Amino acid sequence: MTAATATRTSAATAAAAARETVEVDAVLEPVPALPRSRAEVRQPVDGPGSGSTEDARKAFGSGRARPARASLSPGRRAWLRFRSNRRGWISLWIFVAIFGLSLFAELLSNDRPLVAHYEGQLYWPLWNFYPETTFGGDFHTRTDWHDPFIVEQMSKDGNWAIWPPNRYSFDTINYFAASPNPAPPSAENLLGTDDRGRDVLARLLYGFRLSVLFGLALTTIGVVAGVLAGAVQGYFGGRLDLAFQRFIEVWSAIPELYLLLILAAMFEPSVWILLVILSLFGWMG
Repeated sequence: MTAATATRTSAATAAAAARETVEVDAVLEPVPALPRSRAEVRQPVDGPGSGSTEDARKAFGSGRARPARASLSPGRRAWLRFRSNRRGWISLWIFVAIFGLSLFAELLSNDRPLVAHYEGQLYWPLWNFYPETTFGGDFHTRTDWHDPFIVEQMSKDGNWAIWPPNRYSFDTINYFAASPNPAPPSAENLLGTDDRGRDVLARLLYGFRLSVLFGLALTTIGVVAGVLAGAVQGYFGGRLDLAFQRFIEVWSAIPELYLLLILAAMFEPSVWILLVILSLFGWMG
Protein backbone atom coordinates (compact mmCIF):
# COMPACT_ATOMS: atom_id res chain seq x y z
CA MET A 1 0.00 0.00 0.00
CA THR A 2 1.45 3.38 -1.02
CA ALA A 3 1.49 6.48 1.13
CA ALA A 4 -1.14 8.20 -1.06
CA THR A 5 -3.51 5.28 -0.70
CA ALA A 6 -3.08 5.25 3.07
CA THR A 7 -3.68 8.98 3.24
CA ARG A 8 -6.92 8.70 1.24
CA THR A 9 -8.14 5.85 3.45
CA SER A 10 -7.44 7.81 6.62
CA ALA A 11 -9.25 10.88 5.25
CA ALA A 12 -12.34 8.84 4.31
CA THR A 13 -12.42 7.20 7.75
CA ALA A 14 -12.17 10.59 9.48
CA ALA A 15 -14.98 12.05 7.33
CA ALA A 16 -17.29 9.12 8.10
CA ALA A 17 -16.61 9.46 11.82
CA ALA A 18 -17.37 13.18 11.66
CA ARG A 19 -20.70 12.55 9.92
CA GLU A 20 -21.71 9.97 12.53
CA THR A 21 -20.83 12.42 15.31
CA VAL A 22 -23.02 15.14 13.75
CA GLU A 23 -25.96 12.74 13.31
CA VAL A 24 -25.72 11.52 16.90
CA ASP A 25 -25.60 15.11 18.19
CA ALA A 26 -28.66 15.97 16.12
CA VAL A 27 -30.57 13.01 17.52
CA LEU A 28 -29.56 13.74 21.11
CA GLU A 29 -30.33 17.44 20.87
CA PRO A 30 -33.07 18.25 23.43
CA VAL A 31 -36.51 19.05 21.96
CA PRO A 32 -38.40 21.94 23.58
CA ALA A 33 -41.33 20.62 25.63
CA LEU A 34 -44.85 21.41 24.45
CA PRO A 35 -47.09 23.38 26.81
CA ARG A 36 -49.14 21.06 28.99
CA SER A 37 -51.86 23.53 29.93
CA ARG A 38 -53.38 26.85 28.95
CA ALA A 39 -51.66 28.53 31.91
CA GLU A 40 -48.18 27.64 30.59
CA VAL A 41 -49.03 29.06 27.19
CA ARG A 42 -50.18 32.33 28.74
CA GLN A 43 -46.85 32.79 30.58
CA PRO A 44 -44.65 35.31 28.74
CA VAL A 45 -41.38 34.01 27.34
CA ASP A 46 -38.24 36.17 27.46
CA GLY A 47 -36.43 36.96 24.30
CA PRO A 48 -37.23 38.31 20.89
CA GLY A 49 -40.06 36.68 18.95
CA SER A 50 -41.77 35.33 22.05
CA GLY A 51 -45.57 34.92 21.80
CA SER A 52 -47.91 37.12 23.80
CA THR A 53 -50.92 36.14 25.88
CA GLU A 54 -53.21 37.27 23.08
CA ASP A 55 -51.45 34.93 20.65
CA ALA A 56 -51.94 32.06 23.10
CA ARG A 57 -55.65 32.83 23.32
CA LYS A 58 -55.93 32.80 19.56
CA ALA A 59 -54.09 29.50 19.38
CA PHE A 60 -56.20 27.74 21.98
CA GLY A 61 -59.46 29.70 21.59
CA SER A 62 -61.17 31.85 24.18
CA GLY A 63 -63.80 30.62 26.58
CA ARG A 64 -64.07 27.88 29.15
CA ALA A 65 -61.76 24.91 29.05
CA ARG A 66 -63.22 22.01 27.14
CA PRO A 67 -63.09 18.48 28.55
CA ALA A 68 -60.89 15.99 26.81
CA ARG A 69 -62.70 14.20 24.00
CA ALA A 70 -61.25 10.84 24.97
CA SER A 71 -62.92 10.98 28.40
CA LEU A 72 -66.41 11.75 27.03
CA SER A 73 -69.05 9.11 26.44
CA PRO A 74 -70.56 8.74 22.94
CA GLY A 75 -73.83 10.24 24.13
CA ARG A 76 -72.06 13.22 25.66
CA ARG A 77 -70.06 13.81 22.48
CA ALA A 78 -73.25 13.66 20.40
CA TRP A 79 -74.94 16.15 22.74
CA LEU A 80 -72.02 18.58 22.55
CA ARG A 81 -71.95 18.24 18.79
CA PHE A 82 -75.68 19.02 18.66
CA ARG A 83 -75.31 22.04 20.94
CA SER A 84 -72.61 23.43 18.67
CA ASN A 85 -75.25 23.58 15.91
CA ARG A 86 -76.88 26.92 16.64
CA ARG A 87 -79.87 26.45 14.35
CA GLY A 88 -80.61 23.01 15.71
CA TRP A 89 -80.32 24.22 19.32
CA ILE A 90 -82.70 27.15 18.73
CA SER A 91 -85.13 24.92 16.83
CA LEU A 92 -85.19 22.48 19.75
CA TRP A 93 -86.27 25.21 22.16
CA ILE A 94 -88.91 26.48 19.74
CA PHE A 95 -90.28 22.95 19.41
CA VAL A 96 -90.30 22.45 23.20
CA ALA A 97 -92.09 25.77 23.72
CA ILE A 98 -94.81 25.03 21.15
CA PHE A 99 -95.28 21.50 22.44
CA GLY A 100 -95.53 22.79 26.00
CA LEU A 101 -98.26 25.22 24.94
CA SER A 102 -100.12 22.50 23.06
CA LEU A 103 -100.30 20.40 26.23
CA PHE A 104 -102.60 23.08 27.64
CA ALA A 105 -104.64 23.45 24.45
CA GLU A 106 -107.96 23.26 26.32
CA LEU A 107 -106.97 26.29 28.39
CA LEU A 108 -105.79 28.26 25.36
CA SER A 109 -108.39 27.41 22.73
CA ASN A 110 -111.88 26.23 23.64
CA ASP A 111 -115.49 26.96 22.80
CA ARG A 112 -116.48 26.97 26.48
CA PRO A 113 -115.56 29.54 29.14
CA LEU A 114 -113.09 28.60 31.85
CA VAL A 115 -115.47 29.94 34.48
CA ALA A 116 -118.88 31.63 34.22
CA HIS A 117 -120.94 33.64 36.69
CA TYR A 118 -124.69 33.55 36.10
CA GLU A 119 -127.34 34.89 38.48
CA GLY A 120 -125.08 34.79 41.50
CA GLN A 121 -123.60 31.31 40.95
CA LEU A 122 -120.27 30.16 39.56
CA TYR A 123 -120.13 27.55 36.82
CA TRP A 124 -117.16 25.66 35.37
CA PRO A 125 -118.17 24.81 31.79
CA LEU A 126 -114.72 23.55 30.85
CA TRP A 127 -114.92 20.66 33.33
CA ASN A 128 -118.67 20.13 33.80
CA PHE A 129 -121.69 19.70 31.54
CA TYR A 130 -124.42 22.30 31.86
CA PRO A 131 -127.59 22.14 29.74
CA GLU A 132 -128.90 25.18 27.97
CA THR A 133 -131.79 25.43 30.42
CA THR A 134 -129.29 26.38 33.16
CA PHE A 135 -128.72 29.70 31.43
CA GLY A 136 -132.30 30.44 30.41
CA GLY A 137 -132.53 28.28 27.29
CA ASP A 138 -135.37 26.02 26.18
CA PHE A 139 -133.59 22.72 25.48
CA HIS A 140 -131.86 20.24 27.75
CA THR A 141 -128.82 20.01 25.45
CA ARG A 142 -125.23 21.11 25.67
CA THR A 143 -124.93 24.87 25.87
CA ASP A 144 -123.74 26.55 22.69
CA TRP A 145 -121.81 29.50 24.07
CA HIS A 146 -121.71 31.13 20.64
CA ASP A 147 -125.50 31.17 20.43
CA PRO A 148 -126.65 34.83 20.31
CA PHE A 149 -129.26 34.12 23.01
CA ILE A 150 -126.64 32.73 25.43
CA VAL A 151 -124.29 35.61 24.60
CA GLU A 152 -127.08 38.05 25.45
CA GLN A 153 -127.84 36.25 28.71
CA MET A 154 -124.19 36.37 29.81
CA SER A 155 -123.92 40.07 28.94
CA LYS A 156 -126.60 41.11 31.42
CA ASP A 157 -125.66 42.90 34.63
CA GLY A 158 -123.97 40.61 37.15
CA ASN A 159 -123.27 37.86 34.62
CA TRP A 160 -119.81 37.34 33.17
CA ALA A 161 -117.53 34.67 31.75
CA ILE A 162 -113.76 34.23 31.48
CA TRP A 163 -112.81 32.84 28.09
CA PRO A 164 -109.61 31.26 26.76
CA PRO A 165 -107.54 33.46 24.40
CA ASN A 166 -109.10 31.67 21.41
CA ARG A 167 -112.83 30.98 21.72
CA TYR A 168 -112.91 27.93 19.45
CA SER A 169 -112.06 24.27 19.83
CA PHE A 170 -110.76 22.01 17.08
CA ASP A 171 -114.26 20.80 16.13
CA THR A 172 -116.27 23.96 16.79
CA ILE A 173 -118.48 25.01 13.89
CA ASN A 174 -119.61 28.59 14.19
CA TYR A 175 -123.09 28.64 12.68
CA PHE A 176 -123.39 32.33 13.42
CA ALA A 177 -120.27 33.53 11.58
CA ALA A 178 -120.49 36.88 9.83
CA SER A 179 -118.68 35.74 6.66
CA PRO A 180 -119.01 32.54 4.58
CA ASN A 181 -116.57 29.69 4.91
CA PRO A 182 -113.73 29.27 4.31
CA ALA A 183 -113.15 32.69 5.84
CA PRO A 184 -109.91 34.71 5.73
CA PRO A 185 -108.02 35.64 8.91
CA SER A 186 -109.84 38.11 11.13
CA ALA A 187 -109.87 39.38 14.69
CA GLU A 188 -112.24 36.56 15.65
CA ASN A 189 -110.41 33.80 13.75
CA LEU A 190 -106.72 34.71 13.65
CA LEU A 191 -105.88 32.16 10.95
CA GLY A 192 -109.31 32.03 9.36
CA THR A 193 -111.62 29.03 9.04
CA ASP A 194 -111.72 25.96 6.83
CA ASP A 195 -114.48 25.00 4.40
CA ARG A 196 -116.64 23.71 7.27
CA GLY A 197 -116.26 26.79 9.45
CA ARG A 198 -113.76 25.33 11.93
CA ASP A 199 -111.06 27.57 13.37
CA VAL A 200 -107.68 26.86 11.74
CA LEU A 201 -105.60 28.03 14.72
CA ALA A 202 -107.43 25.70 17.11
CA ARG A 203 -107.01 22.76 14.74
CA LEU A 204 -103.29 23.46 14.39
CA LEU A 205 -102.82 23.62 18.16
CA TYR A 206 -104.72 20.41 18.88
CA GLY A 207 -103.32 18.64 15.82
CA PHE A 208 -99.72 19.45 16.76
CA ARG A 209 -100.18 17.92 20.20
CA LEU A 210 -101.83 14.83 18.78
CA SER A 211 -99.12 14.33 16.15
CA VAL A 212 -96.23 14.63 18.61
CA LEU A 213 -97.82 12.38 21.23
CA PHE A 214 -98.74 9.85 18.55
CA GLY A 215 -95.15 9.74 17.29
CA LEU A 216 -93.74 9.38 20.81
CA ALA A 217 -96.18 6.59 21.67
CA LEU A 218 -95.49 4.74 18.41
CA THR A 219 -91.73 5.00 18.91
CA THR A 220 -91.93 3.83 22.53
CA ILE A 221 -94.09 0.82 21.65
CA GLY A 222 -91.82 -0.12 18.75
CA VAL A 223 -88.63 0.11 20.80
CA VAL A 224 -90.02 -1.87 23.75
CA ALA A 225 -91.51 -4.60 21.54
CA GLY A 226 -88.37 -4.85 19.41
CA VAL A 227 -86.03 -5.07 22.40
CA LEU A 228 -88.18 -7.74 24.05
CA ALA A 229 -88.38 -9.79 20.85
CA GLY A 230 -84.63 -9.57 20.34
CA ALA A 231 -83.95 -10.47 23.97
CA VAL A 232 -86.15 -13.58 23.74
CA GLN A 233 -84.43 -14.69 20.54
CA GLY A 234 -80.97 -14.09 21.93
CA TYR A 235 -81.64 -15.74 25.29
CA PHE A 236 -83.25 -18.96 24.07
CA GLY A 237 -81.69 -19.21 20.62
CA GLY A 238 -81.87 -22.45 18.69
CA ARG A 239 -85.16 -23.40 17.06
CA LEU A 240 -87.06 -20.62 18.78
CA ASP A 241 -84.70 -18.07 17.28
CA LEU A 242 -85.06 -19.57 13.80
CA ALA A 243 -88.86 -19.82 14.04
CA PHE A 244 -89.15 -16.26 15.34
CA GLN A 245 -86.93 -14.96 12.55
CA ARG A 246 -88.99 -16.71 9.89
CA PHE A 247 -92.15 -15.25 11.44
CA ILE A 248 -90.63 -11.75 11.27
CA GLU A 249 -89.77 -12.23 7.60
CA VAL A 250 -93.29 -13.39 6.74
CA TRP A 251 -94.95 -10.67 8.83
CA SER A 252 -92.82 -7.91 7.34
CA ALA A 253 -93.79 -9.07 3.83
CA ILE A 254 -97.48 -8.30 4.45
CA PRO A 255 -98.46 -5.07 2.61
CA GLU A 256 -99.18 -2.61 5.40
CA LEU A 257 -101.23 -0.24 3.26
CA TYR A 258 -103.75 -2.90 2.22
CA LEU A 259 -104.10 -4.05 5.83
CA LEU A 260 -104.84 -0.47 6.85
CA LEU A 261 -107.56 -0.22 4.21
CA ILE A 262 -109.12 -3.52 5.28
CA LEU A 263 -109.17 -2.65 8.98
CA ALA A 264 -110.45 0.86 8.24
CA ALA A 265 -113.42 -0.73 6.48
CA MET A 266 -114.04 -3.08 9.40
CA PHE A 267 -113.67 -0.59 12.28
CA GLU A 268 -114.51 3.04 12.78
CA PRO A 269 -111.33 5.03 12.02
CA SER A 270 -109.70 6.42 15.14
CA VAL A 271 -106.30 7.31 16.52
CA TRP A 272 -106.18 4.18 18.66
CA ILE A 273 -106.90 1.85 15.74
CA LEU A 274 -104.18 3.54 13.70
CA LEU A 275 -101.72 3.30 16.61
CA VAL A 276 -102.36 -0.43 17.04
CA ILE A 277 -101.98 -1.16 13.33
CA LEU A 278 -98.75 0.81 12.94
CA SER A 279 -97.35 -0.73 16.14
CA LEU A 280 -97.87 -4.22 14.70
CA PHE A 281 -95.33 -3.41 11.99
CA GLY A 282 -93.18 -0.69 13.56
CA TRP A 283 -91.32 -2.90 16.05
CA MET A 284 -89.52 -4.84 13.28
CA GLY A 285 -87.66 -1.82 11.92
